[in-house]
Amino acid sequence: MESGSVYPKSQVKGIYKINDVKVMIGFGKAQLLIFTVGSFYIIYCICEIMGMAIISPSSNCDLNIQNAEQAELMTSTFKGLILSSYYIGFLSDKYGRRTILIYSTLLTFTFSLLSTLMPNYYSYHFMRVLTGIFLAGPIIVTLPYVAEFMLDQYRTKVMNYLYMFNGVGMIYMPGTAQILINMNWKINLIIITYRPWRLLGFIYILPGIIALVLLYHLPESPKYLLAADKHDEAFKVVNWISLRNNGVPLESLGVVGFEPLLSRDNNVNRIWICELWLDLLPIFAKAYVKQFLLSCATMLGLVAVASGLGLWYTDVRNRLRISNEISEDNEITLCERISEFESANITLRFDSRPQPCFEYIKQFWDSITMGICFIAGYNIIGLLLLITNRKRIFIYSLIISGICGLCINFVTLQVLELIFLILFLVLPAILVNFLNTFVMDNTPTYLRNKALSIVTILGRVGAILGCHIGIYFLNNVCFLVFTLLPLISFSCAVFAYYLKI
Repeated sequence: MESGSVYPKSQVKGIYKINDVKVMIGFGKAQLLIFTVGSFYIIYCICEIMGMAIISPSSNCDLNIQNAEQAELMTSTFKGLILSSYYIGFLSDKYGRRTILIYSTLLTFTFSLLSTLMPNYYSYHFMRVLTGIFLAGPIIVTLPYVAEFMLDQYRTKVMNYLYMFNGVGMIYMPGTAQILINMNWKINLIIITYRPWRLLGFIYILPGIIALVLLYHLPESPKYLLAADKHDEAFKVVNWISLRNNGVPLESLGVVGFEPLLSRDNNVNRIWICELWLDLLPIFAKAYVKQFLLSCATMLGLVAVASGLGLWYTDVRNRLRISNEISEDNEITLCERISEFESANITLRFDSRPQPCFEYIKQFWDSITMGICFIAGYNIIGLLLLITNRKRIFIYSLIISGICGLCINFVTLQVLELIFLILFLVLPAILVNFLNTFVMDNTPTYLRNKALSIVTILGRVGAILGCHIGIYFLNNVCFLVFTLLPLISFSCAVFAYYLKI
């Protein structure tokens, strides 16, 4: 798709397609270094996004917030991502993956740390939106950066195992929270009381610090450099890969240069807003538009289920724990127990607040269990990829997710309830990463980050809608949550049928 045979090997000796050279070099130490950086970035990104599902309910007493404001805080990072994702994708396609990763990560650290020192809901919310604006860099750019170092035939499998570190992050978040949140210490500062939930914000940054330190010593993506017509620099990077993997320079393999890739026109001076729009137009070319739009619709639905309701998972499981302590009847459904929790007047409401403030987010073992299920899910899918194709896995996983979601309305056995709830949320979350890989595989290098950023924006919109709708229905018409959201899973399965995954 990307290589134009401007220099056929029969005419210019030693000129190869970059993908052919990567096959000659093989998979080795260089790719493992890149994979390691990507894994820490994946852990960091999931902590910044989903960490608010733990921090927001835990901060309700200090920030004096209710359910509606909790939902706003949980989705604040998503709002920032929506504002900046396309522009970050544009910048990384223009100036390079590594460059944008470094600067955006530093700015994300800055605003994330500042947010932990904010005294009230409004300033905290504002800082989290700013954090999300720059977090778009690590989220959008990490995947193409890692993927462009990998051999094409191994990319899907390698990326699946890279995404597995979402599960590591999903264990790291509640694991550290289980230790910190139950501590009773506090430090009175000038304008805030520093309590454990504020420290969590710093703990969640640590994987990102490790990723940034490692990235600083690694090169730019060779495929980006080639697409940007920086042939000499691309050659140096691929030579670095060859030396790391085999200890042999490219010249020893008879390689002196690469065939060019399809590239953007870097020589035309335009007003930046026009450049943003004109660079987007090729995505809507006949060759890409149908699959691109289907990807957008599928991503919207997947993230509405996985992250929209997933943001409330820790909160819901703690509500159920409290309900079990006060209820004499254990043979009732999840929605009936949530209703009991509400009627007992020990939760925050949209229009009233119990006095004194009640902190009920204390247990995170179910969230740790979900993280373990993430890791298991990625490993199972890695094995399934050896015997079947992505489309079949995609469709059947969504059907299973939808069925599990519907069953939650009827089961009363709590072990089954937990299993169904985890499968309902985990399967779509794993498929989000499948879809990202599909978008990367089917988009030219010079359009890749822009396409991925737009698909990601639609996913973030889905998360915001799912989070706000989810908490409203959970507190009012719980049955609809586990009727409408499973229907979204089924709809995504239909979309997937038409995707060329």
